[in-house]
Amino acid sequence: MVLLIVLSLASVGSCIKYSDYFARNISFPLNAAVYSSDTTGCLRKKLRLSDAIKASSKFRADIDGGFCAGIVVALPRYKMVAVSFRANLSKPSQEESWKKFFFPLTTWKHKGKVSAFLKNAFEALWEKGGMKEKFQEIMKRRHGHKFKEVVVTGHSFGGGVASLVAYDIVATGLLEKKKVTLFTLGQTMVEDKTFAEEYEKQVQSTPSIHRQELGPRLGFPPCLCPAGHDASVQLITREPRRGEGIYKGNMYVRQPIAKRMKRMEMDRSRTHIVLSARVTSSLIFQVLYSVMNTMEKRCTTMNLEWIQTGQVDSECVNVKISRSRSAAVVRLNQMLYLIVLSLATLGSSMKYSDYLGRDVSLPLSAALYAKDSSSCLQHRLGANKVENFFVELDGGSASGLIVTLPKLKTVALTFRADVAEPADFYTFKKLFFPLVNWRHEGKVSKFLAEAYRKLWRHGEMKQFFRKIMETRKNRKVLVAGHSLGGGVAALVAYDIVKEKLADKDKVTLITLGQTMVGDEKFAEAYEKKVGHSFRVVRRGDMIPHIPGKHRGYEYNGREVFYERYGMQSDGSTGFEICERDGCSSQQVNPVESKYNDEYFRRNVTRYGMKCK
Repeated sequence: MVLLIVLSLASVGSCIKYSDYFARNISFPLNAAVYSSDTTGCLRKKLRLSDAIKASSKFRADIDGGFCAGIVVALPRYKMVAVSFRANLSKPSQEESWKKFFFPLTTWKHKGKVSAFLKNAFEALWEKGGMKEKFQEIMKRRHGHKFKEVVVTGHSFGGGVASLVAYDIVATGLLEKKKVTLFTLGQTMVEDKTFAEEYEKQVQSTPSIHRQELGPRLGFPPCLCPAGHDASVQLITREPRRGEGIYKGNMYVRQPIAKRMKRMEMDRSRTHIVLSARVTSSLIFQVLYSVMNTMEKRCTTMNLEWIQTGQVDSECVNVKISRSRSAAVVRLNQMLYLIVLSLATLGSSMKYSDYLGRDVSLPLSAALYAKDSSSCLQHRLGANKVENFFVELDGGSASGLIVTLPKLKTVALTFRADVAEPADFYTFKKLFFPLVNWRHEGKVSKFLAEAYRKLWRHGEMKQFFRKIMETRKNRKVLVAGHSLGGGVAALVAYDIVKEKLADKDKVTLITLGQTMVGDEKFAEAYEKKVGHSFRVVRRGDMIPHIPGKHRGYEYNGREVFYERYGMQSDGSTGFEICERDGCSSQQVNPVESKYNDEYFRRNVTRYGMKCK
């Protein structure tokens, strides 16, 4: 009842004003209903008013590279018609698809330029799919009601389509500007500056944005375009909108609305940007934006390197990392991670992210335990070519895979090494002491040196990799391995760069629970060659610390330390990146070897054995 009073008062002679209640309890259900098979039933349940909905119609259209859907809903109790949209890409992980659908911007029926994908969705669904006609029909007097207001809404890409539709409704004279309101949730950017300026003359809009949401800033504002990139692959300028509703907290009801939400008018002449310092993960490096109207020093340029390294001029921007984020939000945004991962890493090695550790490196390491590694990796990572290699060693065995991952434009190598059973103290002493010279600088474990020599240097694996790289010169290289296999991986990554089989800036090492490999001289030389080296270490794992510094060994590369035993992470928090053992050395006992078997809440061996 209170809502009806507020709506009736707020809408007299004008469009609906933003309120947290409206966004949370009306706009959100309208967005969710597009995914329901029973739109009317869904909304009656979610809006908790059985007579709130008089009619609803659902539309769907297939477009180049994906599909879109929308609903037109009559809400007579609110004297309102709602239009809600969704849009999905069928192959979100392919870089070429994203370039094709979003770059360059294309002209459309009104002023300015917009995303080609969103334009196609607008035309197929709204103009040619019958949705516009249904909207006009419902807007007429029906069931004794005269509808006075229109709310257009959508989530993510659907919000982009909603923007075009709201613009079209006003621009074509279907309704007056004051009768149309756009409410979107996490909407992507749609257009260029010309469109944005004309749009704001036509439509009253309020995009609602979670403080950590990346989607509302795809593609990037002009200051994030990488200098020197060819226009065909440049992160094209998209213009932010005025009147954003930015939620500074976690969007929980229990916090006072005034503290949770900050409404702002964007002054394009003064602001745009806040970056997160930890460039990680499923949210593709967590690029955060905010308005900085209070800044005394204006930021004029920020390049791609800042995104990749997380290093930002402290005088220009205050960088803050949120310590909380739900896993559900992370999963919903993994699709967006893949977009920017493909764009932000053009011509460079990968930066560590929880996604690369959990969803790429773990399956690669586990695949060596599978009965059919090729089928396993085709299923889990979309690999289109997998080659297996195996050798017997004095006191054990070693194996490796070379994997082509077209979705990531990456050639991956993964390694496994096992000590023959039964293994006792004297066996380990024989394999790890004394340290031995190897092909390059420093001294390393005798066992790992033999695995490197027989499997890689003198075996067929190195030659096969060389042939692959001759035809894929611009591919990134990811080297992975678990435990002792991680030690072999480190030697191979070093050799790849040293022998110039791949450019240094294209090689990344991500290992899980890796043992120590060599002495101080080796570690120093290694870190000069393999600049992007990440040893993932979980709390309680003893194996990454053996044989030990007091026995002549030294840690190599950076350590990614997961603070919790379960390795929980929201994509940007839950782990720290330190030099060598700067994080895990602070642990308090107990540390045990049993913790080496399980990474990212999966037993690595069993995870591989179950893969088919």
